[in-house]
Amino acid sequence: MIEPKVGATVLLVLSFATGNFVSSTAMLPNSFAMGCVTRAAASAIEYLNFRATRERFGEFVAKEELKKKKKKIKKAKVSDDEVEEDEDDDEDVIVEETLVIESRAMERACMWCVVGVLVGWPFAGVACVPIGLLSIWMVRAWRTAKAIVLPTVIILILSTLCDTFFYGGFSNGIFKTEWTSSLVNIVKYNVRGSGGSELYGTENWSFYLRNLALQFNVAFPLALVAPIMALFSHLFQRIIEAKQKNAKTTTASKRTKVPWLALLFCALPFHVALGFFSLMPHKEERFLYIVYGPLALSAGISVAAIFDTFRTFSRVTKRAKTGPFLKSSHRAFTLFAALLGVSSLMLFILLSASRTFALITYYGAPIEVYASLPVKPLGWLPDKNPNDVVNVCVGDEWYRFPSHFHLPNEKYRIRFIKGAFNGALPMYFESAAGKGTAGAPVGLNDKNQAHENQWFFPNASSPCDFLVETDETNDSQKYFKEEPNDYGWDVVRSLPFLDNSRSTDFLARTLYIPGYSGKHNVFTKYYLKVRTKNIATGEFLGIGDSSK
Repeated sequence: MIEPKVGATVLLVLSFATGNFVSSTAMLPNSFAMGCVTRAAASAIEYLNFRATRERFGEFVAKEELKKKKKKIKKAKVSDDEVEEDEDDDEDVIVEETLVIESRAMERACMWCVVGVLVGWPFAGVACVPIGLLSIWMVRAWRTAKAIVLPTVIILILSTLCDTFFYGGFSNGIFKTEWTSSLVNIVKYNVRGSGGSELYGTENWSFYLRNLALQFNVAFPLALVAPIMALFSHLFQRIIEAKQKNAKTTTASKRTKVPWLALLFCALPFHVALGFFSLMPHKEERFLYIVYGPLALSAGISVAAIFDTFRTFSRVTKRAKTGPFLKSSHRAFTLFAALLGVSSLMLFILLSASRTFALITYYGAPIEVYASLPVKPLGWLPDKNPNDVVNVCVGDEWYRFPSHFHLPNEKYRIRFIKGAFNGALPMYFESAAGKGTAGAPVGLNDKNQAHENQWFFPNASSPCDFLVETDETNDSQKYFKEEPNDYGWDVVRSLPFLDNSRSTDFLARTLYIPGYSGKHNVFTKYYLKVRTKNIATGEFLGIGDSSK
């Protein structure tokens, strides 16, 4: 059976860890793949529980145990004997169906992996390898192959048809169809090696270790040593079973056998993905979102293994003939272990809350600034017509723009001003061409190379209406200082934003500590500005109210 402490630890980590706070709210395919990989690990554990119950009690007793559980959660009671007989028959059917569902949990684990890879993020397949190997071990290769091949074929067919339709493959007629698959393209783009992802920066091998230590604090080292702890507990369990068998005792049957090696396979996606992505030169935090679930499971395995060792040691010392000194030492050791567990729990929750609040307080300005854009901009820009496009310009702060979901309505457009960055940036669909998603904007390329069409060059007929900048970038002075580009910028809203380069105190910069962080951190200002001049006439505008 699976240790309850594993589940309790997983729930704790998923509920409080900063990494899950960040990943679960990100609108990224990595977040979807994270849910699929987590669900795959959960299905694998469900199968391990089913198998352990069947091996321990036998199939008949397992059914009776399942009936007892269902009766406990039953709310309504009936007194009519005939109805009770009918309900007993219904319960037998439900129990049979439940056992069949649980016996197929390993196949569902493989299915969730396929969905995460093909619908979410293709490179999530790295994390699914251990679950596939566990499935081969538990239910053999044929059942594993069926569970993988069938959903793969269905999803690939549907995906290819959708991609071909939306990207214009059917426009040349059914016999001249240019089949398109986004899954194949993304793999070719990254495997081919000509994508130039290094343009966005490279990090050394310790990047993910430092990042995970910040996002999961106490849980990270526990997750890291999970394979060692699981192997140790497995060997320890085998040694005790061998001794009890040689001694011809009956205690071996009473002791719950934990499938440590099988649990290890459910947690290994974290370690495999960590090793794989650490070898890649270009690293991003989102790449490891897919294994945040197995990371929590790994931490749970370590905690359960430690407590299992303490519990076994306690039983051995109780049965042994020990003196008063050893008995008092045993009580002190047990008390110390309990205090250590409680203090580690409180430390994890405290550090996670501090780190999460630090991210919101230190780096939350961009989200709030874009949320301050007025729904009705005519009060701020009286020279605009109701149907005019409102241009929100951003220069060297382009990489902190969240997405168009954070703009008030469809009239707003984000515009990238040419600055220090010289890589590829998003471009708008060319709606005038009438091709929608099938039309590729001129300059779009797979080399991460900049093109003139991605930049916005403001002029009198299409000026920048709002500007997002910081004290560091100071785009209003770099690009809009001289006539005729003097926009007369006025501040709509300004918020503090942590200046990493000048905040040298590591503790104050990474955690929020009341009374300490404010004194040791240095903040810059994050601005939303509005133009106060009509660029065509040079006249000043009357600054209005966003509620008009």
